[in-house]
Formats: sequence, structure tokens, C-alpha cells
Amino acid sequence: MIPSMNAASKQVESMIDSGTQTTGSDNVIRISRDGILQNVVNADGFGNREVDYRSCNLCPDDMGLAAVDETTQVEKPVIKKPLYYRFIKRVFDICFSACVIVVGFLPGLILSGFIMRDTGGSPIYSSERIGRGGKPFKVYKFRSMVADSDNLEKYFTPEQLELWHLEHKVEDDPRITKLGRFLRSSSIDEFPQFINVLLGQISVIGPRVITAEEVGYFGKDRDCLLSVPPGITGLWQTSERNKATFESGARQELELFYARNCSLKTDAEIFLKTFKTMIEGTGK
Repeated sequence: MIPSMNAASKQVESMIDSGTQTTGSDNVIRISRDGILQNVVNADGFGNREVDYRSCNLCPDDMGLAAVDETTQVEKPVIKKPLYYRFIKRVFDICFSACVIVVGFLPGLILSGFIMRDTGGSPIYSSERIGRGGKPFKVYKFRSMVADSDNLEKYFTPEQLELWHLEHKVEDDPRITKLGRFLRSSSIDEFPQFINVLLGQISVIGPRVITAEEVGYFGKDRDCLLSVPPGITGLWQTSERNKATFESGARQELELFYARNCSLKTDAEIFLKTFKTMIEGTGK
């Protein structure tokens, strides 16, 4: 017999309170399975008080429940984006990135020659980043730093080293070449990432690609961030991103806002704003 919602609704809050133990997290509540089921059976309006609560079932995992250590976790679910949105976004990614690669192939070859002469290394380098669902992949960029840029102690002051370990970027990075500064300010250094877009590893628009270490800055919101593919450009990339740092928490807010609210309209606005950012040279 299905309990009357009107009769039972008044007991919902006390039912949950007496059957739960909070973990201290705003996002997860650990619920004693026996406690919550027993309270449900005893609620007014259930109808049959002789039902054995142990024969009852809680909602399945797709409602945000998962059994852990004989308890149940109730989590705020990560809402999957609508199929039409994901389909249109992927079609756009393929078409736009293919056009950019075709048009920019010859200029890219010429630029590669200048980069090799300027940096003394390969014109394109790859580094590992974390993609949707936590899957690692190699992201490609035009080289904008000297070939031995991994030798941090050679180029950084102690203060810069400390900032680098925190933000993975420093102001006036001495490893960046003159040509590299232009490539970064104009965002041309990210041109090879359109290869990643074609491979389906990232999108044209999305949160900034991040390292495994940087994922930790998002704490319990990690799954939310990784529910969408990272992008070449995005909300953080087109904002005053030097002020929106991990340390201040502003960058996390921007990235998570996009992950939770991305839509075709939002993507279109970011796409158009990207050109303004490139023209003004505010990228870093």
C-alpha cells in the first residue's frame, strides 16, 4: 500500500533527521539504511505497520544513492547535459576545428620554423592533462618557452617557484621567448589543440584543461567539473583570468559555473567574446 503523501509529509524532516549521520560535507549525507527504512515504515499514512522494514528497498543509484560500508550516500547528482546539446556541440567542434586546421595548416608550418629557431626545440610539445570523466590525455600546443623549460630552478626565483607550484603560472615567466609572448597573448599557441578537438578529447568551448594536481583544487566538486569536456576557450579564458586564480577560489567558481550552466547560448557568447580577447591580446 502506498502511503498518503499528505499524512506522511509532516514526518519527512524528523524521519530523515533521526535516520541520518552527517559527514560534515554539504554535498554528501551518510544515511543508516536500517534507520531510514524503519522510520519510513513507521511514518503516518504508511498503512501497514507490520511490514518488515528490512524487506523494503531504497531508491536506486540513478536517483543519487549509492551503498558504501553498509550505509547509503545521498549525493547531489551531476545532471547529464541534454542529448541535443551534446550532439550540436560535437558537430560544431568537428566542423569548426576541421576548417581551422585546413586554413591554418600552411601558416602553421611557416610559424613552426620560426618557433624552432626561437626556442631551440620542437615547435609543438605535448603535456598530460585530465579530460572528461577523469581520463588523462596529451594536449598539444605551439612551444612558447625555451627547450629546457622544465629546469625550473635555472629560470625561477624562490618566490616564483612557490607561485608556480601553487598556480602553475607566474607573471613575466622568464622561460617564455619573445615570439612565445606574442603567441600566448594572441592565443595562437593553442592552435594545435584543434587536433585534440577532432579526436574528441576536448571541445572548442569548455573549462580550461587542467593537470591531475589542479583537479584537487575542486574538492568535492571534482565530478561536476569533469562532467563536461575541457575546452580551448571558455568562461575563465575570456575573463580577467590573471585575477581569477586557484588561490582566491575565483577560478573554481568560473569553471564550475560553466560546468553547471553550459548551454548553446552560453557557448555562443563565449565563442564571440574569444575573438575580442584575441584582438585585445589579453590572453596569457
